[in-house]
Amino acid sequence: MFVQVRAFQTSGGWGYQILADGKSYIKQNFIPAIQGRHSFQTKEQALLVGNKVLEKIEHKQPPAISVAELKEMHIINDSLPSR
Repeated sequence: MFVQVRAFQTSGGWGYQILADGKSYIKQNFIPAIQGRHSFQTKEQALLVGNKVLEKIEHKQPPAISVAELKEMHIINDSLPSR
């Protein structure tokens, strides 16, 4: 199976999509784990989180991203409320 991560532009910034053999497996328009609908500010941020999700899938872990992981990757800071 060929799996890849792609970033795409949204109306407010960036999101990511994980494709498996060309078919959408996960499409994430907003930053996960936080309240509200906040897009990633940059393509690089979207790809960073998308690749982290892919890594979890490859290691047979749940593909969820935590607030702590988002902070570690410098995607969010303490000003954004978590869910």
